Amino acid sequence: MSLTIGQVLSGARWGYCITEPLTGDGSHAALVYKARVSPGSTTSVNEQDMPEWAVIKCPSPLRAQRDFTRLDLKREWEAYQHPSIANSPYIRKLYDLIGNPEDFDDKTGETRPCLALEWMDMTLQDLTPKLDKRAYKLIVAIIEAVMESILCFSEAKVVDTDTKPGNFLLSNIDTDHPTVKIGDLGLVLPCTHPRTNVQPLPMRAPEVFLGFPCTTKSQVWSCAASLLFWLKPSLLGSSSDDGDGLRGSCIDVLPTPWCLAKLRRLFPAWRDRPVAGDVRRKAEWALSEDHLEELPAPLKRIGCLEEEMGRLGMVRELRGVMGLMLVTDPKERFGPREVLASGEMRALREVVSTGGMDLDEE
Repeated sequence: MSLTIGQVLSGARWGYCITEPLTGDGSHAALVYKARVSPGSTTSVNEQDMPEWAVIKCPSPLRAQRDFTRLDLKREWEAYQHPSIANSPYIRKLYDLIGNPEDFDDKTGETRPCLALEWMDMTLQDLTPKLDKRAYKLIVAIIEAVMESILCFSEAKVVDTDTKPGNFLLSNIDTDHPTVKIGDLGLVLPCTHPRTNVQPLPMRAPEVFLGFPCTTKSQVWSCAASLLFWLKPSLLGSSSDDGDGLRGSCIDVLPTPWCLAKLRRLFPAWRDRPVAGDVRRKAEWALSEDHLEELPAPLKRIGCLEEEMGRLGMVRELRGVMGLMLVTDPKERFGPREVLASGEMRALREVVSTGGMDLDEE
């Protein structure tokens, strides 16, 4: 059963009046709503702390989607039980669980557990990509927020396997101090989780493509890949720009081998191979070889990373930071703490804060 406009949900802290449904980037099966926050009848929380708006997430009422949306919401709620996540200024706040934790496991559909979460103005995915001064301030804030959030996840012994532009939540973007937080924790998994087919394809780290676990450094890759994908979607993943160049191709295009081929164009020196004995990933690698041998137009247009960053007009300081994060060998890739403390990051902060960038702005 969907929520209705004007319906009021009662949480332990506040009440939430549903005002409109939200669609996001279209990748979420859960139902998501915007709600106006009001004082709760039994709350003891100071009303000065009460926000104006909240996001409400609840399971899909559709039988085919009900169980896995409940599981995603359960994982998101469980992630917030870790103090390092719940108290982080870099991760969206959880306000309330409406219902009981046991409701997440109810397969009858008779209960409807909901999460009430902090409202943010937009996501990076909503923003038109343009490397102007505002974008550089945002990019610095995004890198800092994502690296800090990775440290919070690491302290909780979990990994966020869903790093992407649609989960970079933004507010105050037209100020000198934009707010960036990480949201949608339904795919936060324990570090020991056996699942390896994780991370969105455009943001997937090389080692995860090859069958190795998603780690702290895999999340570092995903942060930089998210920025690159936002700026030029055709470089990673399966873009709508790919279609024309594939007409008449003799190769059946499957998403994973195609994304692998793009990655190998960006990083021609990448020579690692899939996990031994992993038949599926070996087949995906072989298909990516076929794509590279045929070299249809969408692949031919992709240069190496340095070339592509130059084509985007990326300032030298940002290219330096991206170069620390987009290293195909995870052993050589900087971790989140190293990125934050690096000379390259200091240089980027300085050039952005002083406005010393040479930009061609209209």
